[in-house]
Amino acid sequence: MDPSKFLYVLAGPTGSGKTNSSIKIAQTLDAEIICVDSMSVYKNMDVGTAKVLPHERQKIRHHLLDICEPWEEFNVQKFLHFCIEAIEDIFKRNKKVLLVVGTPLYFKALVEGMFEAPQADEELRKKLELQDSADLHCKLQEIDSEAAERIAVNDRKRVIRALEVFHLTGETISKLQREKTKPAIHYPWGGCCLNWRRDLLYRRIEKRVDMMFEQGLMNETRELLSAKKGISKTAAKAIGYKDVIEVILGEKSEEDLVDVIKRNTRRYAKRQMTWWRSFNMPWIDLDEKNGSTDYIVDEALKIFAKLGPV
Repeated sequence: MDPSKFLYVLAGPTGSGKTNSSIKIAQTLDAEIICVDSMSVYKNMDVGTAKVLPHERQKIRHHLLDICEPWEEFNVQKFLHFCIEAIEDIFKRNKKVLLVVGTPLYFKALVEGMFEAPQADEELRKKLELQDSADLHCKLQEIDSEAAERIAVNDRKRVIRALEVFHLTGETISKLQREKTKPAIHYPWGGCCLNWRRDLLYRRIEKRVDMMFEQGLMNETRELLSAKKGISKTAAKAIGYKDVIEVILGEKSEEDLVDVIKRNTRRYAKRQMTWWRSFNMPWIDLDEKNGSTDYIVDEALKIFAKLGPV
């Protein structure tokens, strides 16, 4: 295999500083960036996803941004198609690839693969949908503690899918994922994960949420809802948008909206870090002293130099 075809990976939780760092890293590597993020694929969802700004994209070419309309559903299979296509395109032009990862599930599917899941059982799903989230999660804990540890209580879609797979196959989804998967790509890869001290990460997240409201998250969401074709179920579940939509539709009070989004984003970041621990990548520990963009870039490049042809 051509040693120059190596996938560099910069991972980290939301609000950790991946965007600014990745641009400088890509410039040094002569690389192009592939955004591994389940919500940045949507057009017109810029503020709530903290999407790379147009003038920043002029510095380095970015892939998998704005490839999907807000009313369209997007999933991991579609991601794999577009991501593999982008990887091959970049390598053909003798550029390096930098994967900037915010959605661990998508990255896992790319480098470790996904098993061929059984078809949905609509009748079973309807029965499960009637049950309380906590009860569903308890059932999952009983049959597949590994999946229960990985899937949040309020992530009903994935909890129900895990229960459904067990019902249809007699095997846990965790066991099937381990034994019946193959990577979507066969290029070597390596990278690092940004690891902020938790209190500082939470402070960064809270500042970021405040900024989103200042930049017009409410208006952006109203425009998405008022569009002729509306917004897809997948897009509407994005962190931040989901809560704003509920307020706009009168389902919840606006009084604690900002605090709710901050709390949900902190929880999401915690889940992201749990995922990253399973990939056994080097971590870049960050704090008040060592947390600048330049520091992140320098440390990442040191790690990359040991992994591939920098």
